Amino acid sequence: MKKANERSHARSEGKTQTSISLRKEILEAAKTAAAKDNRSLSNWLEMLLKDKLQSSEASKSGSNEEK
Repeated sequence: MKKANERSHARSEGKTQTSISLRKEILEAAKTAAAKDNRSLSNWLEMLLKDKLQSSEASKSGSNEEK
């Protein structure tokens, strides 16, 4: 018998759970966007953050080359 706090599925290896606070309208818009992309909210947010971080790193690399 499973305990109340046990999940029925395991978290993917290499992933960790976190908690963030968002305004309700932002959360609802993010859920809608994720559904339109046929993704879970978690997957959609991870993709968005990854893209932003990669473009930020590319910008830093480009500005360092100009110096």
